Amino acid sequence: SHSPSSPSTMCSSHCCALYSLTGILFLLFVYTILSTQPFFVTGIKDVHAAKNNALGAMLLFVGLFLISLAGMFRRGMTGDSNDGSSGVGGGSGRYQGYSRIHANLDYRPDDTLDFQLRSDIQSRGRER
Repeated sequence: SHSPSSPSTMCSSHCCALYSLTGILFLLFVYTILSTQPFFVTGIKDVHAAKNNALGAMLLFVGLFLISLAGMFRRGMTGDSNDGSSGVGGGSGRYQGYSRIHANLDYRPDDTLDFQLRSDIQSRGRER
């Protein structure tokens, strides 16, 4: 299990939100084309069903986008970080833990504990 601020999950809410937004825009385009000029889309036998499917999928992406925003908001409000480091520029919130993740460029998934210990030592050295 990974902590919320581990390198493998650092941008999960951000990436998910971007993916969802892309899906929303694409399906909005598909729905608009099917509603206004369905003859441009070949191979569809039931345009009404295709429009409903595009709208349903778009609503799923909207739900996923809202969940992603909630995750980003929760992380930003709680300053979710395991080691108490202050992140980039000594601030908190959105960039919490950024410096901890990029402090060690030779990160491997099997040395997570060693990575966290080294970054804890580095962050304590900066506080002095």
